[in-house]
Amino acid sequence: MADKARITVTQQSDGSYSASIGPDSITPDSNKDIKLDIDTSGWMFDSQVSAPPEANGWTSIGSGIYVENGSDFSLKNDSNSTKAKINDTGADRSVHPTHRYLVCLTDGTNHINTDPIIIDRDGN
Repeated sequence: MADKARITVTQQSDGSYSASIGPDSITPDSNKDIKLDIDTSGWMFDSQVSAPPEANGWTSIGSGIYVENGSDFSLKNDSNSTKAKINDTGADRSVHPTHRYLVCLTDGTNHINTDPIIIDRDGN
């Protein structure tokens, strides 16, 4: 499993935008870190957004990133507007072997989000 996911934003034929993440399943590396990179120029993590309805009750770890049952996740201090490093202590892996997360993105005008899966290291 990969410890890094790339986020790509595409404009649809109707003018709207969508974001895809690949791979859709990732697991923390040996330092318990997960990396997210936005590879589309002009797009960044939307730290100003409120939790979308899909993330209602999830943990905000900052930079517009929400994790379901995410009390053991934190944003590392070397994150920036297009790259995020997330630490997962794995403390809850026996109770929650997988975590859904939602990433909010913006280009300054448009706002979108996507919803991939995190798989805890020892939970797969």
